[in-house]
Amino acid sequence: MEANKDQNQSKLSVLFGDEIGSNEQTSFHFKFTINKQKAQSQALKLKQLIANQAETSSSLIFVFPCIEENQDALINLLESVFTSSSNTKLSSYLHPHHTEGRLAFQTIKNQDKVVLVVRPSGDLADIITGQLGFLISTEQSNEIVMNQENSVVADIKSINTFADIEEWMQGGDSFIGALLKSFKLDLTLNIHHELLVTIIELLEALDPAFANSPLGFLQFFKNFNIDMQFAGSQELPDSVRSGLFSSGKLKNGLCVGEDLSEADKALWRGLAKYVEPGVEIYLTLEDTIAVSVETKLPAFGTHLTRNIKSEQ
Repeated sequence: MEANKDQNQSKLSVLFGDEIGSNEQTSFHFKFTINKQKAQSQALKLKQLIANQAETSSSLIFVFPCIEENQDALINLLESVFTSSSNTKLSSYLHPHHTEGRLAFQTIKNQDKVVLVVRPSGDLADIITGQLGFLISTEQSNEIVMNQENSVVADIKSINTFADIEEWMQGGDSFIGALLKSFKLDLTLNIHHELLVTIIELLEALDPAFANSPLGFLQFFKNFNIDMQFAGSQELPDSVRSGLFSSGKLKNGLCVGEDLSEADKALWRGLAKYVEPGVEIYLTLEDTIAVSVETKLPAFGTHLTRNIKSEQ
């Protein structure tokens, strides 16, 4: 009972359109957890996934669904980002870190999946290990990691696919208008009172004016349950609609820009084929933090590259 009293659980649910239930076609699930047992459980799951062929602690792990006949092509594409000094934006950032020993990578085949493991090495690994050790060295931090489960969970669902969104956009709808024809966000935060107090005290120490700043709302971030439902985007307040629909970055959707180099366009066209079914992403800071992202994204690759289709 004492643990329940000290555990703050807050929920926010926003629904556009009809209730989705288990009929989602598109989904995005994000979870961030601070807890030793949960971190160890995720680490064990990942070690089984990669058959202990790579180090999972502090590694960023991407899981791509991929049939066997396409796996070599995907692996070549992923490895080229690290080993090639091509003029893509991604390679220009990752390649120097790899060649200078700060980032290591490994690709692994697992039945109908290709797994990319990216891990810090050299001085970058030392920095991460040192910072993590410092954070959990205090008695209070140890209590948070060992005996509490603090988490942030976000679920986004839709009964529509990106192919449906494309069709509505071609018919004159904006990207936001098409997206909100069916959209549900469920956000759940479990934050122990002790951690909440620690966060607030840290922010107050960093900024004496914290209580009067926009972040001051955190001190009231305890237990709430907010449930909002809209038939469609037309029911939003005018001020909100104006902000959403005038956003330059989202006006035409989540597509890659036409101003990219030909090398970048080729890279994104290649990756889009494997993002479409749904990618999983994991990060585990051993015995401390577990982060996971699971997606189901039919037709997303087509939407992503709608402006950079190759010349026929």
